[in-house]
Amino acid sequence: MAPFNRLRRSPLLYLAGLVTAGVALWIGYFLATFDLDLYRDRLAEELGNQLQMPVSLGKAQLELREAGIAFRFADLQIGTAQTPAELTAPKLWLQLAWHGLLFGRLVFSEVALDAPHLRIAPHPASPGSTAPPASGLPLELPGGLHIRRVEVQQGSLVFGWSLNSGETRSLTLNDIRAEIADVSAGSKAAFNLTGNLAGGKGTRVAIKGAAELSATGALDETAWDLAVEGKALDLGHLAGMLPERTGIDAAGEGVLTASLNGSGASGIAFRAELTGQKLQLHAGSSAHQRVPFNRLHLAGTWKREGTVHRLRQLALEFDELRLAGDFSFHTGEDVLKLDGVLGDCTLTGSRMKAWLSRQEPPLPAWLEQLQPTGVLTLREAAFRAEWPTAAAGRGRFAFDRLNGSARDFAWDIGRGNTVVLKAVEVSLDNGKWQIERGAATVARMPVTFSGSAALRPDGNTAVDVVLTGSGSATQLAALWPDTLPPEVTLGGNLKLQGQIRGATGQLAVDAHLDLSALAIRYGDHLHLPPTAGSALVLHGTATRTSLAIERGTLALPPLSGTLAGTVDWSGPATVDLATRLELADLTAAGPLVPAVDRLELRGGAALDLTVRGPAAAVETNAILDLQNIAMPMHGIIADINQLNGQLIFTGNGIRSEKLTARLGKSPVILQARVADLQKPRLELGVRASAVRADELIFHSDRAILRDLSGQLSIDREGLDFTPVNVRLDGGTRASVRGTIRDFAAPRVELDISGDYANIKELIGLWTDESPAAEAARKARRGAAPHPPFPPVQIRVDAKAGDLFGMKFQKARALIVPDSRQLLIHPLDFSIDKGYCTTQVLVDYAGDRTRLRVSGHAEDIDAYAVYNELLQRKSILRGKLRGDFYLEGTFGENGFLPSTFGNFNVTVKDGVLRHSPILATVFSLLNVSQLLTMQLPDVSREGVPFSQLTAEARLDRGVLSSDNLVIDSNAMSMSYIGKYDMLHDNLDLLLVVKPLGTIDKVVSHLPIAGWILGGEQRALITAQFKVRGPAENPEIVAIPISAISKGVLGIFQRTLGLPFKLVEDPSILWGGGGKN
Repeated sequence: MAPFNRLRRSPLLYLAGLVTAGVALWIGYFLATFDLDLYRDRLAEELGNQLQMPVSLGKAQLELREAGIAFRFADLQIGTAQTPAELTAPKLWLQLAWHGLLFGRLVFSEVALDAPHLRIAPHPASPGSTAPPASGLPLELPGGLHIRRVEVQQGSLVFGWSLNSGETRSLTLNDIRAEIADVSAGSKAAFNLTGNLAGGKGTRVAIKGAAELSATGALDETAWDLAVEGKALDLGHLAGMLPERTGIDAAGEGVLTASLNGSGASGIAFRAELTGQKLQLHAGSSAHQRVPFNRLHLAGTWKREGTVHRLRQLALEFDELRLAGDFSFHTGEDVLKLDGVLGDCTLTGSRMKAWLSRQEPPLPAWLEQLQPTGVLTLREAAFRAEWPTAAAGRGRFAFDRLNGSARDFAWDIGRGNTVVLKAVEVSLDNGKWQIERGAATVARMPVTFSGSAALRPDGNTAVDVVLTGSGSATQLAALWPDTLPPEVTLGGNLKLQGQIRGATGQLAVDAHLDLSALAIRYGDHLHLPPTAGSALVLHGTATRTSLAIERGTLALPPLSGTLAGTVDWSGPATVDLATRLELADLTAAGPLVPAVDRLELRGGAALDLTVRGPAAAVETNAILDLQNIAMPMHGIIADINQLNGQLIFTGNGIRSEKLTARLGKSPVILQARVADLQKPRLELGVRASAVRADELIFHSDRAILRDLSGQLSIDREGLDFTPVNVRLDGGTRASVRGTIRDFAAPRVELDISGDYANIKELIGLWTDESPAAEAARKARRGAAPHPPFPPVQIRVDAKAGDLFGMKFQKARALIVPDSRQLLIHPLDFSIDKGYCTTQVLVDYAGDRTRLRVSGHAEDIDAYAVYNELLQRKSILRGKLRGDFYLEGTFGENGFLPSTFGNFNVTVKDGVLRHSPILATVFSLLNVSQLLTMQLPDVSREGVPFSQLTAEARLDRGVLSSDNLVIDSNAMSMSYIGKYDMLHDNLDLLLVVKPLGTIDKVVSHLPIAGWILGGEQRALITAQFKVRGPAENPEIVAIPISAISKGVLGIFQRTLGLPFKLVEDPSILWGGGGKN
């Protein structure tokens, strides 16, 4: 009772209670009379009409949930496997709104789905077909739909699509949890969705935002405001959703943040950013490797206008890459088109090289050598691209308009040199490219360039570029593949002008390099000063991978030259160049090349130089063509002239080919070789059929050296003869070995060996000189001072030989010539069992050449001396021992007419034979009967003697003696007088002591009927005068009174006579006399 009373005292509470009870009764009545199965069918039908696809609901029942009474439907299915979209859910809750129940209407405030599965997949297109599907996705919300809250638990989404190639791709989200608030036309629905991206590594995706639904419910008018975040996003899985023909692949895990703002009708602004570590992108089928990156940012607006998708204010950042612009993508039945305008785009050289270097090898050389520097800026670029929808089609791309620049790009060209593109402006308008304000450096040499390019109807590009440059010669030399020797110094500035014109496939290249300021110095060997008119002019053809130099000329007075060849950079750069440098007159090079001036070279030369192989390690070959080279030798040897042939430089060596010359007037064939220029040693082969002696180091213009052949080795230390063979007309055959050391102060040491040596012939090399040649030689010597004659020692070893007609064996000699004389000392040789040691001195310092000969002979056969050396019919045999000295000058009649000297000779145990003097004397003495008892016949066997001694003088061909004594058992003889060897004439006094003492002969020895004897037993002598030709002299017996006392005293000393001379010689042959 008490509560009722309280209600009466509180009318408001009472009224509220009545209303509540009435609502409850009404709701209860509504629910009690509501046909749930009928409503389920009506609901499915209405939803099907709104969504234009079949909808079915399973068993329905009322259920009390936290928010109130709700309908629960089992087995929801919207659409079928054949429709573009299909939604299934085992449970669906529709939460009833209380205010709807009051008015007897079903109003749902909340929708809940348990484990729903949504499949969105437009109808697949056949390969190559672009026809749209018969039905698509619904683009409008059901009219009057108003849901305060939508909840999804453990849902899944599969979004699939078909490619033109017939391939299919899909994107799947699992474990979706979503909440959507206030879903109704004209309201702003907020939502929050999370899920896991299938196919990756557990990528979690979160989408949060709001959608302002239009009053009409059209989805394309819905304004979206979304924020998307994906963590541990598998890029490989996402890239796999693209068509295979794109060749795009990716790797790595990144974080994606994105946002969308706007509607499909007015345009959607989007922003997306992908970041991560060690992300990689494989950009197309031409790429060889993935490109690493850390950040990808994309922003812009999208709007669809029929079949055209327009992207405005698009901005792309790919690490350092910046792209911005507007694009339009056109979808059609046959082709897809893309056009747009890029602006404010930048690309760094490091990123560009990283991308391009991952293209399929081999890479172009310019990319290999690109350094990670520089920036490419694209201020504006309008382009068009299209490609067929068919998978096998080929796309096209073209720029309509472009404006940009590049700066600070650099290429490494080897040996520490770089090409730097400092700046260039590039533009394209109406199909014509313009290159302006181009600036670069090549090995630090500044270069400027500008030009134009236009596409021709044949598809090639017409190019016209002009460039200028300047720089020091040292900078230019740095471009040469090989390092210049340290002795080479270059100076002066060079100026370059060039032009490139023609089609890109075949460009004409012209260059003019001004060398007028060039100075070249090679130590003390070469000095080329700046010369007006010096230039290098080139004309060639360039393709995308090579440069062919078709015509090149060099003017570098006094040098001139040509150049041709190719440079190829289709792979690693290779070079094939050939140049020819000509010097027509060596005398013009004298002021420039001290060696040429010092050697007084004349004639011409040409150098053919080839450079081939990889630029990093080229092979250089050179051929030096010698053209009538002449070199004066200043009297040391004859002048060298008509030197022709080639010196071929191969690798690190030199060899000659067809090398000939004349030494004086004698032709010579040469063969030269240097095996290693790093350790130069010249191997020089010499051959000549005949060379005049005075054309070498000798003086004779009459002597000829025959069959000259040999090998010389020349290096820094000197010259080696290894060996040189030669023969002379007189029979001398020699092989010369030896050395010349220290060219600054030469020392000559030679060893000459041979089977035969003619001493007269050897001396004649210096002495057999015509008056005209002698006068010319002395005139040359007196005309100008010459360097000191080098020390020369020539050791001679001959098995046999001839000494002025006298044959000898085993000769050894040391020849020492100098500028004033020729010394042969010692000259030792053997003659049978004897030997001789001599000294020969040829003095050619004065007006007349003088010969001095001295020596000692031991056990020499007197026959060889008299018969061979003196070339007289021998009357003498025996062992000769003696000393001699001769001195004279060489003249027209030989050595003898001016010769003087002395002889001291002893001959033992000899025989006088075939002497007309002895035969006559013996017949006069009438001692033949006596002699028959002691000696052989004089006319046949001669007269033996025990000893012959002589002291003689030679004066201008006249041999005289006051002491010539012959001792024998039969008689003794003493000669006084002279022998004119030039005229073969005798003038002698002869004293003969025909018998020994009386006690040595029989006392009855008859002399013309006389018995010589007496109590004193005195010695008998006879005197004779010998005059006339040596072959048949006049011999007359003379009285003692005809002999002067001085001469008589000489005879007394030489014969040792305490004697009684025959005063009247007529008694010897039967005349009257006193005694």
